[in-house]
Amino acid sequence: MVTFVVDGVSGVAEDAAPVLDGHTYHLTAETSRKYLTARANGGASIEELGTDAAGGGPQLWTFNAVSRDDEFASDRRWVLTNKDG
Repeated sequence: MVTFVVDGVSGVAEDAAPVLDGHTYHLTAETSRKYLTARANGGASIEELGTDAAGGGPQLWTFNAVSRDDEFASDRRWVLTNKDG
């Protein structure tokens, strides 16, 4: 299990879509353009974009809301899983 704490973030691009429960996304670092990648040992690392299914699959993360109360709450909590769970 890994806990990500996002701190110091402000503002949202006007054309940004909200994260949707049950949808799958790539998580990309703004500066490096590298991707959060699941590792076989259960950890995660930051890697270049995978070029095939074997390399790209571990970079896909599904967001599942912990609570379905307020889908636009700024403090909404999520469980992220990769294709391997």
